[in-house]
Amino acid sequence: MTGKGLDTLLAAAETLPHAPEDAWRLDLLRVALRIARSTEDIVDLERANLAFKALPRRLRTPLVDRAALLARREAERAQMAEEPEEQPKSGGLLGGLFGRGGGRPSRKTAKERLLRELATRRDPDDDREI
Repeated sequence: MTGKGLDTLLAAAETLPHAPEDAWRLDLLRVALRIARSTEDIVDLERANLAFKALPRRLRTPLVDRAALLARREAERAQMAEEPEEQPKSGGLLGGLFGRGGGRPSRKTAKERLLRELATRRDPDDDREI
């Protein structure tokens, strides 16, 4: 498991709602994950794996779901950060002068607009009835 994966699992373990009697089990997992994250040694990773496997299913399943949710959010954030900002801003000359660019044009909106135009535009030589 990578450091990023350990961080995600640790964040999920720290934010997982749980019953008071399960707190010590989650504490053991958190400590094992922190040690594994800091050393990244195979022995420490195995200990974290054992601590995870020692959790009852009622904790493991929500923990995995929460970690998956956090990983998806992080992937979405990373994807948004990677999008190029080099595109020219819309808003025309005055919008550019005053620093007010319109938002990024939505592909879906542009596609819908194109489909509307195609649906309403008729060829003057076409005598078919609509």
